[in-house]
Amino acid sequence: MKSIKHTAKKIITVSALASAVAFASLSFAQAEGQAKHCKVQGPDRLFSALSVQDSQKEGFNSIMQAQHDQRKALHEQYNDIRTQERAAMKTLHASTLESLKTVLTEQQLENFKAITLHNRPAKKGDKHMKGPQMAKHQKGSRKDAHKEQGKKASEHMITTLELSDGKADAFKDIMKAQDEQRKVIREQYKETHQAERQAMKALFENTLVQLESVLTEQQID
Repeated sequence: MKSIKHTAKKIITVSALASAVAFASLSFAQAEGQAKHCKVQGPDRLFSALSVQDSQKEGFNSIMQAQHDQRKALHEQYNDIRTQERAAMKTLHASTLESLKTVLTEQQLENFKAITLHNRPAKKGDKHMKGPQMAKHQKGSRKDAHKEQGKKASEHMITTLELSDGKADAFKDIMKAQDEQRKVIREQYKETHQAERQAMKALFENTLVQLESVLTEQQID
């Protein structure tokens, strides 16, 4: 049990440092005249966590600045695709609202808009990335949970909007069609998202290789 706890603690520590390295490049792009407290939270914090020596800082800064520039270039490269996907989702949402006009009253439609806006999930960028093994393990259960959650949400919406049985069936058909079209859109851009993730992974691995010429083996770990 002690060994398991020790391993878990080590994994958490390494993961925290890996996250810090992945996002530290943003701090190196800040102007020199920024407030002192911002610098303490950026490179100085990472220097302390990794025990970076003065003789290592210049090389470390150079590598992390290069990583930041390349990350920015990758984001720009795939930005148009993300914009296209968001536009497609926006068009689908507008189309769904048009379809719902044949089923809901004006007030019910306004209530629907308010509820869906309130329950809109956070952007992916706001979530922490999970390890590949955990993601693989959770994929099936997450899919089932999402399906069940969608079903409950639909039932809750029908109750909240006080729809009659006839309107409830029509509402379900429209929302089901929207869900299917949303899946089509996601599938359409799936390969692009995977390519972007692979590019980011390759960049991170390349950064680690470069850091081997600056940091000790323990600092790399």
